[in-house]
Amino acid sequence: MPIVCLGLLLCGLGGGSPGSPEGPLAGFTAPVRAVTLSAEITGTIARLPVVEGAAVRSGDELVALDDRVQRVRTEIVRQRATSSVAEDLAAVRLQRARQERDRLRSLDGDALASVKELADVEAEVEALELSATQACEDRSAARLDLQLQEALLARYSLRAPFSGFLARRAVEVGQTTDVGQPLVELVQVDPLHVILECPLGRARALRGGQTLPVRDAADATDVRTGEVILVAPVANPASQTVRVKLRVANPDLDWLAGMKIFVDLPPAEAAGPALTRSQEEH
Repeated sequence: MPIVCLGLLLCGLGGGSPGSPEGPLAGFTAPVRAVTLSAEITGTIARLPVVEGAAVRSGDELVALDDRVQRVRTEIVRQRATSSVAEDLAAVRLQRARQERDRLRSLDGDALASVKELADVEAEVEALELSATQACEDRSAARLDLQLQEALLARYSLRAPFSGFLARRAVEVGQTTDVGQPLVELVQVDPLHVILECPLGRARALRGGQTLPVRDAADATDVRTGEVILVAPVANPASQTVRVKLRVANPDLDWLAGMKIFVDLPPAEAAGPALTRSQEEH
């Protein structure tokens, strides 16, 4: 009796058995996003705060390199960028020189300043004005250098670009990394993609935006709704199939990436609206 019921369920959902010309089409689930994060600099792994399989949020630290030297460099530049001592000192000296110049210019009668004294103080004022300008430019350059050092410091910490799961760690604490070396793999499995290789004849019935029944190959009662988001415009000439991609919600994360599924395709006359460019995902 259970076997008869299961057969009726399969026929009702797909109009045939898996593998038959009009039956459900087999495919597999895939992460909606999967990235391998690599090292941007050479360094030594100091911390791995997230274990394999753990959930992470966007911005969480996944790998930390030993950044002690870079932190010191950044702090040195920060002090130069935030200190106004050089500018204040230049301003005080310039003010005193200008006061002396004004005093000499105001002298009259027997107290007339010599031409040389006045020329000397004028030259000193000009030099101190240049020194004050240089102090301002030095501080501006230090602020830019601080931005650079902070950007370099950020490279010592590898953070999650999106929320998901840490699927794999390729390094251990104490290991030295090289630029471009893979460190961790991050995946997002809500929603999931469903990937099919659809025969050409059946693919003609598919259009973007269609919703189709999708079920776990190991549990015919676990049926979900998938939305067609891609019908590839190029067929595989060897197999005469077309790559089709659907999107399936997975809020409870109980469907895994890589599991086998069946999709019930519509008859040719049940074509939906054409796939728009905004619906295509790769």
